[in-house]
Amino acid sequence: MYEFSLIIAKICYIFIVLTYFSILDIKYRDIPDKYAWASLVGAIILFLFSIPIDLKHGLTMFTIYTLTSMLLGPLLFYGLYKTDMIGGADVIVVAELALLFPLPTIYKYTLFAGTRIMPILLPPILPILLYTNLLIAAIIPFNILYNLIRYKNVYRSLKTSLVKKIILLATAKPVKARNYLTLKHRYLLEEFKVTNEGIERTIRTSFDIDEEYRDHQKLIRELISKGLLSPDDYIIITYGIPYIVPIMLGTLLFMIFGDLVIQYLFLAFS
Repeated sequence: MYEFSLIIAKICYIFIVLTYFSILDIKYRDIPDKYAWASLVGAIILFLFSIPIDLKHGLTMFTIYTLTSMLLGPLLFYGLYKTDMIGGADVIVVAELALLFPLPTIYKYTLFAGTRIMPILLPPILPILLYTNLLIAAIIPFNILYNLIRYKNVYRSLKTSLVKKIILLATAKPVKARNYLTLKHRYLLEEFKVTNEGIERTIRTSFDIDEEYRDHQKLIRELISKGLLSPDDYIIITYGIPYIVPIMLGTLLFMIFGDLVIQYLFLAFS
C-alpha cells in the first residue's frame, strides 16, 4: 500500500511540475531558476523516500538502473545544454524523471501494462524520451508539406545548399518582414551583414538558445527603416519549440503505453 501511494504521489508531482512549467515555457519561454531547482529538490525527496522500497528489488538492480537512467537522461541532456541546444530547465526536468522513475517497476502501473515481448526491461527514461522526440518528429512532415505548397518559390530562390533547404523545409517558415515584427518567440534563421552594395544574407539552420527574438525583430526593424530590406521581403524564421511541452506529453504517453512502442519495434526487427 505504501509503494502504491508513493507511486501515485510521484506521478501527481511530476505532472503538476510539468504542467506549470509548460505554461511558463509557452507564455514566457523562460522558467525561473528558483522554480526549476525547487522542483528538483521535491523530486530528490521523493526519490529518497522510495529507496527502501526500491532496494527490495536488490541493490545491484537499484544501482544499475539508477546510474543508467542518470547517464541516459540528465547527463545526455546536460551535453545538449552545454552546446546551447536546450535550456537548463529541460535538463532539470529530465533529471527529475530519471530520479522519480529509475526502476522498471513503474511499468506495472501504466495503463496498458501487459505481456512482455522484450527479454529485458529498459530504464523508464528511455521510452519517455522516445515518445517526447517522436511527438516533435511528427510535426516535420506537415511542415514540409505546408512549405512546399505555399512557399515553394521562396525556398527555390534561397542561396544555400540543398541540404540546408531540406532542413529549413522541415523546421522553418518564410514570413514577410513586416509580419515578423508582430510575432512572438520566432527566431531568425538568417544572418544579415550590411555591405556597400546593400545587405548580405546568410542562411543558417539553428539558433543559440540564449538569443532573444526581440533582438532579431530590432534588427529587422532597423533594416526596414534604412531601406535595406523591404517590408514585403520574405525572411526565414523558426519557432523555438518549448521542449517542456513534448516532455510532458511524452511522459503522459509513457504512463498510458509504458514501453509498448519499443517492444513492438523489437518484435518487428527480431
